[in-house]
Amino acid sequence: MTSKTFRFGVLAFDGCMLSSVTGPVGALYVAQTLANIRAPRDAPRFESVVFSARGARSVRGETGLELGGVKPLQKNPCFDLVLVPGIAHRHPREILDRDFAPELAALRALHARGTRIAATCSGTLLLAMSGLLDGHRATTSWWLAPAFRAHFPRVQLNEQSLIIDDGDNITTGASTSVYSLVLRMIEQGGSAELAQQVSRMMLLDAERQSQAPYISQAMLEKPRHSLSEKITHFLDQHLHNQISVSLVDECSRIPRSKNSCNSACRPLSINSRVTCGITLGDVPRMNSHARRCHRTRGACVARDGDRRRADDARPRADRARE
Repeated sequence: MTSKTFRFGVLAFDGCMLSSVTGPVGALYVAQTLANIRAPRDAPRFESVVFSARGARSVRGETGLELGGVKPLQKNPCFDLVLVPGIAHRHPREILDRDFAPELAALRALHARGTRIAATCSGTLLLAMSGLLDGHRATTSWWLAPAFRAHFPRVQLNEQSLIIDDGDNITTGASTSVYSLVLRMIEQGGSAELAQQVSRMMLLDAERQSQAPYISQAMLEKPRHSLSEKITHFLDQHLHNQISVSLVDECSRIPRSKNSCNSACRPLSINSRVTCGITLGDVPRMNSHARRCHRTRGACVARDGDRRRADDARPRADRARE
């Protein structure tokens, strides 16, 4: 009797989440071991290959650890399923602005050959960038849903789903949801009984169906104003310094207006509650300063005490009463 062979590929690159590379590969190794014990002669075979679209022999993960044993993508690869792992990021723009041209070309070529493509966690953004999700249902890490919808409106997103299998594409939610995909692969390449044994041995919850119980509104990634992103990045780099309005303007290349609140102040006070003219160590005063800056019609009162501009901005009738 000829045993079945399931060929699994993982697309690796610098900055990928190593847990979503080694985790599925390790789970398939456990499945192979159990299958060999159960049926030594005709056990199903699970083959895993970690490959690079750039010809790299190793990749550096999100923590700086280096993963060796990576193989260059072959000219005529043969996979039953290829996985796009999660990608380290602080906010989605770091993924969307990165040059993934070799990876995108590889995914499109694999898809054209009839290979099914899966993506997990933030790797779903990379798969969406390829255009292969357009017109299809998909899920993603629940906190990325607002940004995902904003950048990929043609994808039918359901962030509450743990895993969505839509024809040629499979997407999973946050981090460990990739194991739900692995259990499906084991069931497909082996049997439901083998998948259950792996889930028991690795303490994997095969009954999870949704990300909904884990969603926190406070942690959802909000779409960011481009100006806010520039200034927030600047503030992160100067966390322990005194920051003036003019310095923020200079770093973000924003012209100062004579008759209005600093142009950097209003977007930040609305979008990220980080404003000009403060010391970042003085966190409790940030929100009150943002509200004051937003209310003031003619000036942004900085901490240096220059209140004359604020007085000039007040309605003439109010000053007359005084």
